[in-house]
Amino acid sequence: MTWIELEGRFRELETSFQFARIDGQTGAAGEHWRIAAVSPRDETAIRFQRLAEIAGRKLASNFDEFLNDYPLVKEEQDPIRRWYKALRYIANRWYSGFYARQTDDSGNSAGFIFMGSIRQPAAASATLCLRLSSILQETDLKSSSPNDLLKYPVITAIFVSVLVIAGFEWLVYGLPWDWLKNHSNSYGLQTGFAGVIFSFFIGLFRPRWRNAWWVTALVALIVVTISLLGGPVNSK
Repeated sequence: MTWIELEGRFRELETSFQFARIDGQTGAAGEHWRIAAVSPRDETAIRFQRLAEIAGRKLASNFDEFLNDYPLVKEEQDPIRRWYKALRYIANRWYSGFYARQTDDSGNSAGFIFMGSIRQPAAASATLCLRLSSILQETDLKSSSPNDLLKYPVITAIFVSVLVIAGFEWLVYGLPWDWLKNHSNSYGLQTGFAGVIFSFFIGLFRPRWRNAWWVTALVALIVVTISLLGGPVNSK
C-alpha cells in the first residue's frame, strides 16, 4: 500500500472519527496511549488502528535515515505507537494537557506525569501520509538524477574510460598521427595514455580513491612523456 493509498484510507475515516482523539501520557508513571471519545471496539476505531499499524511499519521501512531527526519515533518498536509518535513529533499535532505530581505512600514526590492529546487523528494521519509521500518522491528523484551516477562509481568510471580510450584510439588510427603510429614504442605509448585516462576517471568518480589513482595517472603520464622524449641516439 502506497502513502497516497493510506492517505485515502485515513480520509475515509475522517468524518466518522472527527470527534475522536488519541490521549497520551508520559512521565513517572510510564508511557500510555489510548483512543478516547470513542469506544475502542468501535468499527472505525478498529480500522484506524489497523491503518496506523500499517503506516507505522511503513514509516520504519521507508524513512530510516529521515527518522534520525526524530529519535523518539525511530526507537519505538510498536508500529501503532510509532505512528502516534509520528503524529506528535513529525506532524506537530500534539496538544499539551494537564500535568500532575506523583507521590509515594509516604507523600514524597515520585516525579511528574504529563498528559496531552492528538485531535482528529484520522485527518492528521491523512495529512501526514501526504507529506511523507512528497518526501519519498523527492528522495526518489534525487536518487535517479544524473548526479547520482556515483551510486555505481567504479562501473561508471570504467564505462566512461572505455569510451574515451576508444575515442583516443580512433583518433590515433583515423587521423594522420604518423608520429605516434610509427614510433618505435607506439604500443607502449598508447597503453600509457590509456592508463592515464583510466586512472583519471577512477579517481574522478571515486573520491575516496582519488589521491591514489591520480598519483598513478601522474606517474603514468611522466613515463609516457619520458618515452616520447626518447633516450640517447646511438652513434654507431
